[in-house]
Amino acid sequence: MKRWINGSIAIMLTIPLLAGCFGSGGAKPSVKQLVKPLAEDEQASLKMYGWMNERNFIYNVGSSYLVEFPNIELTFTENASGQAEPDTDPFETLFKDIEKQKPDIFMLGARELSLYAERGLLYDLDPLIKQDKFDIENIHAGTVEEIRSKGGGKLFGLAPMFNSSALFYNKDLFDKFQVPYPKDQMTWDELFELAKKFPVSGGNNERVYGFDAGNTTYFVDQLAAIHGIAVVDQHGKKMTVDSDAYRSLWTKTIEAKNAGYISSSLKSESFEFTTPTRRSFVGLFEAGKAAMSIQNNATIQNLSIMKDSNLKPFQWGMVTVPVDPRSPNESPYYTSVRILAINAKSPNVRAAWQLLKYWNSERYSEYYAKTKTRISIPSALLSRTAYNKAPEGVSLEPFYKLMPSKGDPGLGILKAPSGFYNAYDKIRSEETKAIIDGTKSVEDALRSFQERGQKELDRVRAESDAKKSEAE
Repeated sequence: MKRWINGSIAIMLTIPLLAGCFGSGGAKPSVKQLVKPLAEDEQASLKMYGWMNERNFIYNVGSSYLVEFPNIELTFTENASGQAEPDTDPFETLFKDIEKQKPDIFMLGARELSLYAERGLLYDLDPLIKQDKFDIENIHAGTVEEIRSKGGGKLFGLAPMFNSSALFYNKDLFDKFQVPYPKDQMTWDELFELAKKFPVSGGNNERVYGFDAGNTTYFVDQLAAIHGIAVVDQHGKKMTVDSDAYRSLWTKTIEAKNAGYISSSLKSESFEFTTPTRRSFVGLFEAGKAAMSIQNNATIQNLSIMKDSNLKPFQWGMVTVPVDPRSPNESPYYTSVRILAINAKSPNVRAAWQLLKYWNSERYSEYYAKTKTRISIPSALLSRTAYNKAPEGVSLEPFYKLMPSKGDPGLGILKAPSGFYNAYDKIRSEETKAIIDGTKSVEDALRSFQERGQKELDRVRAESDAKKSEAE
């Protein structure tokens, strides 16, 4: 896992436009400040700050904006967010770089958006949307809701795409072993009960698992996110892994693994997947060796061309991912991607808003849907869901049915000093490997994880505070 997504995109505008202002609520234009579109012959350039260079931007987002806006020049520059000194506050490095670069547009992830909004860096888009009667009604409600939630109720950005996952299941295996099909919004306990109904014996060629959990540590991390369980408190100061809730997740997972009805290990199994035009590797589910698996939209493409591959095709279905019964309509697997936001201090709101509108428009969605085979992120779904295409007979509703989780238990670890994550990751790998290998009990490993992690967190925070004092 990378702590920061490196890269940025820059775009500068030469026309003196509206200036926002920093503040806890972001910039909001008055009635007199409502912006007008650029004239066709009005030249502009913008600076975008995010996680792509020019080449990646063209490959991921497409080049259609060059045709739509020939009068707007795009330039690209790397940001310094991934270059924070060890044991320093990475956000201070990031925000100082933003002050230096003076971008007009940000490309953000959902977590980043909440941090930028807290700093008052973002421009409130609601007045612009109202002014232009820009259609957000046909953007998936989950995307709009997530961005509003991260912005404290204000719409500080728009996202043309989102990622989501569903529980895929092999109908042939369910029918063979006379197991009832899974349903939408099951709990994880209910999923484990279904998985128990599949045989736990057989050789390598015949062996079938009820559920493929993949990498054990990552799987438990996902369970923790689903149930709102943090490993570091929201302030980034206290380790919280030695808790009853976190122990329970590990205990249930290891018991299921040892009983043999879920597949889980330090390294996910993979199988070669070849067709006349491609060669790749897939997991147990696509290989027909697991009855259920959490997968994203990209899996549909593999399953739809299975008949032309070296693997045996099978009948399959999808339901929503399992949920926490306390929040049965939410999923941590749902996250907006490529959120575009305007810098509250930008003097170039007019041109920036023109681009944001385009990248979140029906016109762009239609373009992306037609060219997706050559634009990356095969797992991404368009926020204007009418433009998402699925094979005949397949409904994408399981990806859409749940809303994004309101909480973010993983935010605390990002607020720790930059030198902490590598140490945390090393300690986590060692202690969770001991659990998986059976050399330590869950209780002993998590107690050691807590103590070692807290000691390291205290050390790097003390060094970070000392460096701040020296700088002052």
